[in-house]
Amino acid sequence: ADGVAVKTPGDKVFPYVQQNVDRVLALEDGELVEAFLDVMERHKMVVENAGLLTVAALRHLGCQGKNVVSVLSGGNMDVITMASLVQHGLICRGRIFTFAVQLPDRPGELLRVAQVLARNNGNIIKLEHNQFVNINRQSGVELRVTLEAFGHDHKEQILNAMRQEGYQVSETDTGDFYTFAVQLPDRPGELLRVAQVLARNNGNIIKLEHNQFVNINRQSGVELRVTLEAFGHDHKEQILNAMRQEGYQVSETDTGDFYT
Repeated sequence: ADGVAVKTPGDKVFPYVQQNVDRVLALEDGELVEAFLDVMERHKMVVENAGLLTVAALRHLGCQGKNVVSVLSGGNMDVITMASLVQHGLICRGRIFTFAVQLPDRPGELLRVAQVLARNNGNIIKLEHNQFVNINRQSGVELRVTLEAFGHDHKEQILNAMRQEGYQVSETDTGDFYTFAVQLPDRPGELLRVAQVLARNNGNIIKLEHNQFVNINRQSGVELRVTLEAFGHDHKEQILNAMRQEGYQVSETDTGDFYT
C-alpha cells in the first residue's frame, strides 16, 4: 500500500485523526490482495491497494447487521501490478497451486498421477518433468504440477488423493510477460554481459532460467530464458535489438500465463 507508506501524517490531517479516530489497525499484504480480488470479482471495480485498506479492515470489525460505509479512494494501478495481484489472490484462495512429487523413473508413473488428478477434477495449467533433480536419475524424477482448483478444500482433496496413492507430495511456491531465449557460450562472464545489456536498456527482469542441458554437450552452449517487463512493443524491440548488436542470436518465446 505505497499510497499510505508515509513517514509521518500530514499536519492538516493529523489533528482530525487525533480527535475522531477510535482505533488504528495494521493489516497484512495478504489481506489487501484478498480485498482487491473481492472488489474486482464482486463489484467489478479496480481500486489501488491503499484505497482498499478500509475494505480489508472490515474483517477485523464487528460489522454484522450494521450499515457500514467503506471509503474507496484511488485507482492508481498499472496493468502489470493488477495481473500480479489477481495471480496472488487466486493463490491465496487456493484457486491456483503447485505441488512437487518424486516419481520412480519407470513407464506409467505419469499416467497414474494424471488419473488421480482427473478423478479429483484437478485442471492442469503447467507440468514440469525433471530427470536431473537427482545425480542418478534412476533413483527418481521430480514432477511439478501447477493446477487450477475451486478453493482450499478442493486443493486439499487433490493433495490427499495423491498421498493416498502413496506419493509424498509437497506444495511449492507458485511464482510469475515477455520472454526471450538466447544461446550463450558456457564460459565465465556471459551472464554478466547479458545483465549489462538489459540494464543499459532499462529491461526489468521478472524471471531468469539458465539451462546447461539444452545441448547434449553442454560445452557447446547453454540456454538462457529471460522474462522481462517492458514499456511496450517499441521498448521490447529495443532490448532484443541491443542483444543482437552484442552478437547474441535471441528469439522471443511464449511467456505462457503468469503461473510457474
